[in-house]
Amino acid sequence: MSTQLLVAGFHRSGTSLTAQILHHCGLFLGERLMGAHSTNPHGHFEDEEIVELHDEILADNALTWQVTGLPLPVADESRKSQMREIIQRRQAEREVWGFKDPRVCLFLNTWKELLPEARVLVVYRNFVEVISSLHRRHTGGILQHRGRQDLHRRFWEEPDLALRMWLTHNRALLGFARAHRDDVMVVSFEMLRQGFPLIGTLNERWSLGLSESPEADLFDPSLAPRTDVRHPVSNEEIIHEALDTWEALERLSKETQRLAGTSIGGDAAIGRESLYRPADAYGLKMDNEFLDSRARFLQGRLEETERALESTRAQLEEAGERLEETGERLEETGKRLEEAEKHTISPRRRKELEEAETDLNLIISKMSRSSMAPLFRLKEEFRELENKYSE
Repeated sequence: MSTQLLVAGFHRSGTSLTAQILHHCGLFLGERLMGAHSTNPHGHFEDEEIVELHDEILADNALTWQVTGLPLPVADESRKSQMREIIQRRQAEREVWGFKDPRVCLFLNTWKELLPEARVLVVYRNFVEVISSLHRRHTGGILQHRGRQDLHRRFWEEPDLALRMWLTHNRALLGFARAHRDDVMVVSFEMLRQGFPLIGTLNERWSLGLSESPEADLFDPSLAPRTDVRHPVSNEEIIHEALDTWEALERLSKETQRLAGTSIGGDAAIGRESLYRPADAYGLKMDNEFLDSRARFLQGRLEETERALESTRAQLEEAGERLEETGERLEETGKRLEEAEKHTISPRRRKELEEAETDLNLIISKMSRSSMAPLFRLKEEFRELENKYSE
């Protein structure tokens, strides 16, 4: 009988890092994993088959991944049949397997219905860091003209969208964790950042048999900088809702720490002042945030362009050196041919010279058609040979 571990957490909450650690320690996460991206350079570790199925269920409910509020989307019988087919295939192929997709937060009850023995690893992250990360990612989407522009713009057109999404997904996780305490383990991104022994704790609790490797070696702090800024909201009630949800998640993660026999400090960046409602200034604050994100994005693009120009200059210098060497060889070859023409040439030598001239003709022809041809033509000697052999 196989064992399953589902990784569930809201977008930008550390689920990719968690899945990366699990993958390196031997957990099968799918045959066709979603690749890397500029905002996730080490990869998403998401099974594309599962992600596509979740997107189809969302579309059935006239929703995108930007789900806020209740009711949660529902999978009909045809979608459940697809889920059963995936389960049966994985059960037959793997003893221990799982998957990771932030959308699974919305469908955990359905998966649990079909996989009663499944274990769930819940990963959460402080909402200010999540909002900041989402806004950075979708600023880039707008400026790069990548993906659906309407979904990118929603974060600045709809007040509190990112925070309302965070609440919807994490409340769903809380409800599931409370209903299935024996089958759920809750960890915070801050715990992973501080070196929580994730694999050892999972093996101890559920006997997954994963190989233990240094999780810290996989954590890149530059990809998840701390965010200690305050974030504006348009509705003061949402401040209390977010903090209540956060504190409930923190209590569950403390249970995980007790289970592992560790004590890792909470997230000092989160407090009751982390969210605030500015008087009649929400729109202005969000506009400023977008402009600030845009400035940081453009600065990054400028630095990338400067690096690319430097690389191009180096390539041009190298090409110039090669061109000069080629010109010298061509000049030497031409002199030898001229000298040979002044003397009686044996049939064997003539044949060799004819073959050499044929090779030279071929070389000049290839150089004339190459992408570097404009650089070669800067040399007068090359132009002369090109004119000669192109006749």
